[in-house]
Amino acid sequence: MKSTSDLNSSKSSTSTEDLNVTSKVSTVSLPLIKTSSRCNNCNTKKLALLSRNISSQTLPVRVSDKTDEAIYVPDALYTEALVRTSISREPTAVEGGHIPPPHGETTAQFVSQACMTYLITGLAFVLSGAFFESHREGIFLSSYKRAVMLAPPLLGLKGNIETTFAARLATVFHCGKLNQHKIVLNYFYGNMALVQLQSVVVSLFAVGLTVVISTIFETSDLNEKTVETTIVLVTSALASTCMCAFILGLILFTFLKYCTKSNINPDNFLTPLSASFGDLLTMIIFLVVGDLLTKYMNAYATYAFKYSLPIIVSITFTIIGIYGGIVASRNESSVSVLKNGWAPIITACFISTFAGYILKSSEIKAPMAQLQPLVCGLLGNRIAVQCSRLSTDLHRLKTPIGTFPNRRTSKWYANPLNTFFSSDFDSKVAVSQVITNIPAQYLFLSLSFVISGTLALSVGFVVAYIVCTFILMIILLYFSNFFVHILWKYKQDPDTVSIPLLTAVTDLSATVVLFFLLGHYQGGFKSVQEIIMITVAPRRFNQTNIE
Repeated sequence: MKSTSDLNSSKSSTSTEDLNVTSKVSTVSLPLIKTSSRCNNCNTKKLALLSRNISSQTLPVRVSDKTDEAIYVPDALYTEALVRTSISREPTAVEGGHIPPPHGETTAQFVSQACMTYLITGLAFVLSGAFFESHREGIFLSSYKRAVMLAPPLLGLKGNIETTFAARLATVFHCGKLNQHKIVLNYFYGNMALVQLQSVVVSLFAVGLTVVISTIFETSDLNEKTVETTIVLVTSALASTCMCAFILGLILFTFLKYCTKSNINPDNFLTPLSASFGDLLTMIIFLVVGDLLTKYMNAYATYAFKYSLPIIVSITFTIIGIYGGIVASRNESSVSVLKNGWAPIITACFISTFAGYILKSSEIKAPMAQLQPLVCGLLGNRIAVQCSRLSTDLHRLKTPIGTFPNRRTSKWYANPLNTFFSSDFDSKVAVSQVITNIPAQYLFLSLSFVISGTLALSVGFVVAYIVCTFILMIILLYFSNFFVHILWKYKQDPDTVSIPLLTAVTDLSATVVLFFLLGHYQGGFKSVQEIIMITVAPRRFNQTNIE
């Protein structure tokens, strides 16, 4: 018989072997994390780990060869495969039954940061609308009417690409995975390549869908003019989206570094800035390239010279997009979005195309082209910020995929009161979004007409405009809160799915509301020349009678 000491020694050796085997099996291809740079909490983690009954289902553990200390290692490095894992550097506990703010953020901090951002982005949307209105009678838009119809889906798709990219950046930032320079460069390289491919695909798809829908509704035949229009639109769309993607990518990473140094929540900055700057840059490049191409094609009569330049430009940007797809497929940070991120963008394109058709059919309504980018941008920005924050919270708090946070149910999120009056910090953010939307809409509505200097607003239209955007803001915020959590429940990444669909719905609903408002208050708009004649002419008439 074996002695008691022999039995104890055999048991201890067996348990040690089991622990080592478990560690080896669980940590295949996992990186070694040096414990010398860890904080003093490592001892606490070690004691907690050793006191538990370790099995193959627990968190993988790896023993450092230098220190022989057991430490926690995440299931996988953070990539875009958010459906399978969610990693955060913050506590997973939902404090007091509500969702806490990130990094102790207060409502005042959010309002101050968001108002500054909305001021900058609002100016960008005003300039975008004014630039589009100023080119409404230009050679490009007057020669190719379908370019007017293409503008909303093209801007919407481009904005969806940039906002989802910005939302992913914000999520990765909050999860603490952009602290090392090599990881930042790798993430930048992979996602910039992905955005180039997405820009090429959405441009071709938007142009094709625009041509098909306009041909069906206008019952026109495919002729030489249709082919010429398609070539010009494809070249202009590819040039604008691809060039904007590169410029805006550099801007986003610059702002991300600034947010890191200044302790600013990137959810409040990156998403709206990407949408507004993306719209402005895309609009400018699209119209400028379209004007240049139209002048070039009108200068040549032979097909060889007429179509050579636009075809060469289109092929060049297409090759760049294909190369970007190859690079993105080999990068861990972008391969998941490359495979699974197309359906929301394509669906959003269908929705935005109907907004473009409404814009094209509303040429009799004078300020439609001027106001449509503004109202859609201001509302879409706030919805994108809310979706980005909600998605970040789900990842930051390590909410298990397929479940609601804090053991809530779908009925809880279906209640509109919980969107605005719950104890969650995001409810306070939603209320502040609704309140600040009122002065923002009035400010930029007035500024838009001051900059254009063509039309004067009526009081009735301003009041109706503010009330409609106020109601629309409440409805969209409620729907975004419900939709984001439903996506998480069904194991979909909200960063990739929610923003394209919700911003497209925002564009369509805002365009429809604006269309009916302008139709009802069409008589309330007067040109500046008419106002001058109304106010100045009677005075001159009275002065001549007195004399």
